[in-house]
Amino acid sequence: MRLSAAVVLVLMALGCASAPAVTVMRMGPLYPAREGNCSLEFLNAQHVEIATGGYAQLGLVSFSGTPEEIAEASNRIPGAVAQAACEMGGTSVSLNAAMATTGASVIQFSVWHAPEKPEAKPGANASEI
Repeated sequence: MRLSAAVVLVLMALGCASAPAVTVMRMGPLYPAREGNCSLEFLNAQHVEIATGGYAQLGLVSFSGTPEEIAEASNRIPGAVAQAACEMGGTSVSLNAAMATTGASVIQFSVWHAPEKPEAKPGANASEI
């Protein structure tokens, strides 16, 4: 089994003694990778609102493990998500799901690509765009 570059980067970014399991799943359109330290926007909205806003979902980044493993890695998870999102060509991320029980925790992020800004039509005013 061959690991994708995004998975390797995420695992390296976590670097914990007992790190949570990381799953990177690509879906939707393919975009070229962006630089590893690319800027990303965090979208604080429901999945359906983002998708109907013209964003293309590029994938998911999930972390699962014991509550202790997630807590130990919590300060490194944002950087790991950013690395995977940049590798996918993403421009934005959102929290997709989070669950915690006494024995297991899961945090999942969606990776998005923002819609291209529409160009103004010749002779159109701003309300028509």
